[in-house]
Parts: sequence; C-alpha cells; structure tokens
Amino acid sequence: MDLKYELYIGAKPEEIWRILTTPEGTKPIFFGSILESTFEVGAPYKYVGPGNDGDETVHVYGTILVYEPYKVMSYTEHPGPSYRENHAELETRVTLTLETVGSARS
Repeated sequence: MDLKYELYIGAKPEEIWRILTTPEGTKPIFFGSILESTFEVGAPYKYVGPGNDGDETVHVYGTILVYEPYKVMSYTEHPGPSYRENHAELETRVTLTLETVGSARS
C-alpha cells in the first residue's frame, strides 16, 4: 500500500534540498542527526546522531536508489540496529520529489 504526502513549502527547491542533504540542514530537523552518504545510486546512507548507543547511534539507514539534485531522491529505509533486532528485514521505500508550484519566492 502506498502512502503519499504532499507538502507545500514557501522556499526554493535548492533551499529545501540543502536542508534535506547537508549536515547543517539535517542536524536541526532530525534530532541532532546528520545524513552520511556519497549520494551515488547504489550507495549506502545513514542518519547518525545522539541516541541509545551514544553520539554515534545509527537511527535510520538504507541505499540510495535515485538521486537527482534539487529534484528527486529515492532510497530504501531501515530502522537502526538499536531499535529492532530484525532491522535488516524491515524495509520501506521513500521518494522525495521537489517541484515548484505557483510563483517562486525570492
């Protein structure tokens, strides 16, 4: 079953992309965690930050499936090992698509 959310944000795609993909952007919105990846298709990624295992807790991890800067990022997602013993078996697919709707703000 697919679950789809549409969010409208008053910002340019480049600004949103920076927040979703840089340590400076992810740390404030993902509870102190930073996103680590090369962002190449097939590359691993992980959100690492403070948690049950200390400052290096892996909260979520997976594989990059699609990566087109400022447009789309798709990846598999697993809960971190400290959350579930069977974490590798629990997989979700996430796709983030950015598009400008209406007039862009400056």
